[in-house]
Amino acid sequence: MYIYERLIGVFTYVIIMFIMILLIYKSDKNKLKKNLIIYLIALCILAFFYIPSTSADLYRYIISAHDYNMLSYNDLYKLIINSSSPMQIVYFYLLGKININGLIPAVSALIYYGCYFRIIYGCAKKYNLSNKSVAYSLFLVMAMGGFLTVISAIRSFVAFAVIALCIYREIIENKSIFSNVLLYLFAGMMHLSAIGLIIIRIIIFLFGKEKKITKKILNILIIIIISIIFIKFGRNYWNSLINKTDYYVKNSVYSYLWEYIICFVYMIYSTIILLIINNKKTNEFEIKKLIKFNLIINFVIFIFAFEYSIFTRFQMFSELIFTPLFAFYINSLEVENKKSKLLTYTYIIVLTMIFIIACTRGNLCGYKYILF
Repeated sequence: MYIYERLIGVFTYVIIMFIMILLIYKSDKNKLKKNLIIYLIALCILAFFYIPSTSADLYRYIISAHDYNMLSYNDLYKLIINSSSPMQIVYFYLLGKININGLIPAVSALIYYGCYFRIIYGCAKKYNLSNKSVAYSLFLVMAMGGFLTVISAIRSFVAFAVIALCIYREIIENKSIFSNVLLYLFAGMMHLSAIGLIIIRIIIFLFGKEKKITKKILNILIIIIISIIFIKFGRNYWNSLINKTDYYVKNSVYSYLWEYIICFVYMIYSTIILLIINNKKTNEFEIKKLIKFNLIINFVIFIFAFEYSIFTRFQMFSELIFTPLFAFYINSLEVENKKSKLLTYTYIIVLTMIFIIACTRGNLCGYKYILF
């Protein structure tokens, strides 16, 4: 259905993508931030005019947003208190209050890609990455075709983007994990799947290498206190997470072969690149930490490779963490004057194959913004 509308929608996405990537590739480093902002605005506009099908998650969220605004404040409060993901109710309620449907996917695109662009720009600035390496990294993310999933499924991907930004701030910018508490709370209450990532992050944090023993002891004590509070007041969240995971694992809720292929190819390719980067000598301690974190996440994702929803959903989180590392790798090859034809050909073949599948058979091919 809507073949011509979808062709126009995907064609528009592709044209904008290539224009912006080429612009970033060819422009000076001091224009990177400006170009990323322009691209972010373009993505938000595409999201704003997206017309969801009646089977899309976004279609149901729009209805829910209007329903929430029909409730009294007392009923809304009860709904929020009794929900395992209260932030999503607040999120859709506030956006629905403006009564402009396009704002729901547009704001979601702003948060997701805003976080990603913040990460890639921060890494480019700190490690003096070339615009060429940033363009390659950007192409990897956009070629995966996750755009439609972000602006339609929304909840888990907004949460994932926020967590990815937190991890970037902690590992690359050396910010304290406690400075991101509010962001972690937002993500955890936005979607249950985010709690799993937060738990992994806390475990890695506890067993990470900390030079100062007093600081490590203090961190452990704070985590213990937070855990006690969570056990007392967050038991419903934990039970809901376990039940939801058990439901997905034991029941084939839905599956789509082409998206599974896209994600599986990416996971294999990214893991190989991560292992290559990990074996390279570098003085950048933060990069090594981010690589190890990404490898742990990939390992966990592979454990759930048999479950479509968990596998494809968490793959997009891995993508957010991996792409700045990929840009760092491409840049390191340029600095070392290593022009590997095999790497270039592999990169082009893999991403072109993924991009073609995403545009023709993946979720991205469902994007449309006009109806004839």
